Amino acid sequence: MRTSKRNFVAPLLLIVINLCCGRGSDERVYLAAIEVINTTDRQIFKDGELLEIEVHIFESDTRRFIACSGQDHGLRKVDQSGVLYQVEARFRKPNGRDLQFQEVEPLRIHLEVFEDDFDACPQQPASGDDLVGASPPFPGSELQFGKVLSFGNVAHLQIMKGKEGAQSVIAPAL
Repeated sequence: MRTSKRNFVAPLLLIVINLCCGRGSDERVYLAAIEVINTTDRQIFKDGELLEIEVHIFESDTRRFIACSGQDHGLRKVDQSGVLYQVEARFRKPNGRDLQFQEVEPLRIHLEVFEDDFDACPQQPASGDDLVGASPPFPGSELQFGKVLSFGNVAHLQIMKGKEGAQSVIAPAL
């Protein structure tokens, strides 16, 4: 009887260790803050001139689309130009899953921000979407401590890794 308890407890202990400290502790990539300037919605719909901002991540060397964050992922309130929004927006891959830090850590990536009027994220930007700005390439590993950027008509963008519910501090753009 004692052997069967050990056979049950040992695998259970390994599962708990993995969930707490190992593979089960994956960290998602988040957009923590964003401000766009000099941007309008050229397609006027029933919402008036409210913006529909999306942030897309691409692998820089191949221009492979990796993931994006949009209205349904935490950017719905980002609807005016010239306002700094603190958000907790997830990045979704084309398969609908959340982007994990370890997936971008070894890559050189860049961000493209769009005012979206066509296919919503997690689809790639459409030709009719308006480019707000494109970042220079940077190592994905820089997301480990958070990355603050300013490019094009993006006055401030903070992207980071973190567990769900992690709080960010708005840092000045470099």
